[in-house]
Amino acid sequence: MPTLGEPFANLGHAGAGELARVQVSPAARAGYEALVRDSVMPEGTVVVLSHAARSGQEGSLYLMEKQRGAWSYVVLTPRGVIVEGATGRCGACHEGGVGDSLFGLPRASGATR
Repeated sequence: MPTLGEPFANLGHAGAGELARVQVSPAARAGYEALVRDSVMPEGTVVVLSHAARSGQEGSLYLMEKQRGAWSYVVLTPRGVIVEGATGRCGACHEGGVGDSLFGLPRASGATR
């Protein structure tokens, strides 16, 4: 999955890395780029937020997948190992998302096609 926009400051996942990059499954890319209140992503949408330190050292990966109308969450180490018990607060925070539990790209970042 290609990265959308430019890396931006990570404001939501403390300790994961200072910068974040978003990747979205192809079928949901346009909807994510145009995310507004009441947006609904299609079934099977996958959103990955990868993190890195400003030094370039890779950080944690946060993955969301939409199945049967609900989002599931997974946190992975930079090596791809699942971090057990790390998703306890994901859903509660994402309920405050702009649309369909997602926050979208920062306005200054824009999105590349």
